[in-house]
Amino acid sequence: IQSVAWTTSTGKVRLSGLDPSKTYRLTLYGGRAVTGPRLTNYTVNGQVKTLDCANNTRNTVTFEGMVPDASGVLWVAFAKGTGSSYGYLSAMVIEEAAPANQRLSAGAFETSS
Repeated sequence: IQSVAWTTSTGKVRLSGLDPSKTYRLTLYGGRAVTGPRLTNYTVNGQVKTLDCANNTRNTVTFEGMVPDASGVLWVAFAKGTGSSYGYLSAMVIEEAAPANQRLSAGAFETSS
C-alpha cells in the first residue's frame, strides 16, 4: 500500500501470487490522528477482527493460518465499524507460515555462552 486506504463503507485488497498449499499470517495496521472512535473491521477468509485506528501508533490485528484459494488469491476487506465515519488500512505484513507438521531438527539451533 503506497498510502493509507480509507473507506466510508467497505474496501477490498486482492493479494495474488500466493501458494495455495501454504498458510499465511497477515498483520494489519490502521492509524489516523483524530479524536473519537475510528473502529475498523478487517475480514480475511470469513474471520473478522476490529481495531480502533484513532491515534493508533502501534496496535495491529493478526490473522493466523490464512489459506489462499486454488488460484493463490486472498482477499482482505476493511470496513468502518459501528459509530465510525471511516475505516482504514495503513499497512500490511504478509508472512508465509511454517506448515503445522514441520519440525526443526536439533541441529538447527545454536547456543552461545
